[in-house]
Amino acid sequence: MIPERFQATIAAQWANSPVLMALLENINEYMDQRWSLDLFYRDVWDVSQAQGYGLDVWGRIVGVGRSFTYKSVTYTLADSDFRTLVLVKAMANICDSSAPSYNRLLTALLEGLGRAYVVDTGGMTMAVVLEFLLTPTEEATLVGSGVFPHPGGVGTYIAPVPPGLYFGFEGSSGVPFGHGPFFPGVIDA
Repeated sequence: MIPERFQATIAAQWANSPVLMALLENINEYMDQRWSLDLFYRDVWDVSQAQGYGLDVWGRIVGVGRSFTYKSVTYTLADSDFRTLVLVKAMANICDSSAPSYNRLLTALLEGLGRAYVVDTGGMTMAVVLEFLLTPTEEATLVGSGVFPHPGGVGTYIAPVPPGLYFGFEGSSGVPFGHGPFFPGVIDA
């Protein structure tokens, strides 16, 4: 008779083998792998807790790397920033290329920095409007990491336009003449 704890492990024809049963008893007693499975689940399988190698595995699955080069500078993201990038890339892989989907991607990628949204500017172009300034790492992540999708045949540029920073006309969110610089231009994405 096969002991109940081994029924799923061995075939019926080996159930009466004392050597096999002794091996299984010893393996069961000395090589308890529950702690390994718990570590694997935490560090690799659960993307919300994964770290290091586990996040790198998730990056390969969704198609984004921890390190990327933008404007001749190589950036390597820490685990928390890379986790965000992996989750946004996973969402980008299944999004429908509509403005609301892109807005959700921007909100997830640039969370807490300010308002970010896409605008159809006509003529097969799209603007990513950011109402805040980007740090070099944030710009590299948005443009150079490849996580933000571009519709086929549509030119995309980024316009960081914080309200009240640049010169603008009355009724706009700009500052009056002599109180702010001109808008420096857009960033090609």
